Amino acid sequence: MVKKTNLLDIKKCQNLSNKQIQKLYSQYINPGLTESLNVFSFGNDVVKSANGSEIKLKNKKTILDFTGGLGVLNFGHNPKEILSERINFQKKNNMEVHKSFFSQYSAGLAHNLAQILPGNLNYSYFCNSGAEAIDGAIKLAYKYYNGKRKYILHSDIAFHGKLLGSLSISNYKESTFKFPTINFSKKYKFNNCTSLKKVVEKNKKNIFAIIVEPYSASTYKENSSEFLKLCRELSDKYDIKLIFDEIYTGFGKARDMFYCNSVNVIPDILILSKSFGGGKSSISAYSTNKKTLKKSYGNLNDALLHSTTYNGFGEECITAMAAIDLMVKKELYKNSKQIEVKLKPNFLDFKKKFPNKISEYRGLGTMHGFIFYTKFLPIKKIQKLLPISVLKDDKFLDKLLASALMDDLYKSFNILSTIKYNQEVILCVEPMLVASNKELNYCIKSLNELFQKDFGKMILKFILNSLKRKLFK
Repeated sequence: MVKKTNLLDIKKCQNLSNKQIQKLYSQYINPGLTESLNVFSFGNDVVKSANGSEIKLKNKKTILDFTGGLGVLNFGHNPKEILSERINFQKKNNMEVHKSFFSQYSAGLAHNLAQILPGNLNYSYFCNSGAEAIDGAIKLAYKYYNGKRKYILHSDIAFHGKLLGSLSISNYKESTFKFPTINFSKKYKFNNCTSLKKVVEKNKKNIFAIIVEPYSASTYKENSSEFLKLCRELSDKYDIKLIFDEIYTGFGKARDMFYCNSVNVIPDILILSKSFGGGKSSISAYSTNKKTLKKSYGNLNDALLHSTTYNGFGEECITAMAAIDLMVKKELYKNSKQIEVKLKPNFLDFKKKFPNKISEYRGLGTMHGFIFYTKFLPIKKIQKLLPISVLKDDKFLDKLLASALMDDLYKSFNILSTIKYNQEVILCVEPMLVASNKELNYCIKSLNELFQKDFGKMILKFILNSLKRKLFK
């Protein structure tokens, strides 16, 4: 029996106030998430539309999006070329998915992806999320050795996703809660040749894969070309599968089409997602060479050993095809290096200009971040306003300062940024590949003004405004 329904139609949904949206979040999604977002100024605004780097709010404000969609929006919001292909697909009633027929869309996407991937990475499997592709890549490498090897190596700062498989090869510090993990991984020190050699030499007959983030998007730390070349050498020497996770950094974010292009090291398996879907499609891929594919799954018995419901979903595939087409024809991946040339010198200057505030700047391509000192903050004044429990978090003051800066950047300058805290707490600025010079200049100017402010006063104001919103919501 179906219970009595009180359904919202789409028009009503689009006209919901922020207060109504928050109530629905608390009742039907997660009250903790409601409370978390409500702390920030942007959590109290409603988006009307978005295009390129701009977000239009219902209160008629325009926000400059410098989050990069957390890796998803290299092409900006609602790129017209990609929208056009999706609309045409829908108008023609093209079929999304059917496992009984060959899909021209999967075939076309696999072909086009092979044209832009480095080396001989010509075979691809398409699924939905980065973490799902990680699991698929692990299974592919494991199957290659028919279960005779039991370890995969990952770095001590790795973050590969939040499913149990991907968490098992991550050193994820954002949460204090520990989920169960699959006991098949061993750690090496990030970008440390001696550490990697030691772990490989000790377990060489039992390692089925080494997984590497060539550029760590959660920490903005870069592996050296020396380290990545050693990964390739050791993998070749001991017949180990080398996996590169370019879920976040691939597809133009890190100076080139793929980060591995810039160091000329080709893995056995490359994992993509995020901007691969053009900002409109939930799609990921793991791609490999003929030798690996053939030995793992390339026979009648094993061809369906790894399959997913939405593998090769038609509209997702044509969206990714449109994204590749847009990236290649407009050479948008070249913008990454140009953005770095524009931002990096200014951001390094900020480190010199504000030596008592900025502890460290890191960045390349479209990914840039700042780490801050907290020793100068008026700790006693702040502590009086806070519950004792939050002070048990040893990164709490770092998170509080970065949150206050992020909030002020939004409130005072209409710029949306983000924070990462897998290892250190980083205020992140990630323009899209389509960001204009005018937008980049405005970001530089705004950050300069932001860093000139009194951080202590900014934090106190942020706490008071957050408490006020909590009391009067």
